Amino acid sequence: MIEEKLRRVCESNGCSLLGYTQGRSATLILASGEKVILSAGTSTFKVFAKRGAIGWLLPRTLGSKKLSDWLGESYNRRDFRYLSAVVVAMQGVIILLSRCKSLNEVEIAWPELPNPVGEMALHEILQG
Repeated sequence: MIEEKLRRVCESNGCSLLGYTQGRSATLILASGEKVILSAGTSTFKVFAKRGAIGWLLPRTLGSKKLSDWLGESYNRRDFRYLSAVVVAMQGVIILLSRCKSLNEVEIAWPELPNPVGEMALHEILQG
């Protein structure tokens, strides 16, 4: 259900959600045809792209952010609230980055990316 909703949002923004593992990873195909992999670890969130000659063997990191920057320091990493917040953050990042048309736009947008948890909450309110 959530994955289908995310697919529809991505398609409305001109990109495709190729794969989604709830709260852990996602693969987007941007409007330019370039592939981006989103990854949520235990403490960081990263965005990767294929590197020219090496391919996916050693991917290029487009951006990295500490999850605590978005979620705050008050969460225990084994807490259900933390895991739920990571899932929501992943969904928010998918929605935000689906608006980017190319890898260059992702690199430019990443440092100024708003809090994806808040973005997801706003999206849910607006969608009803």
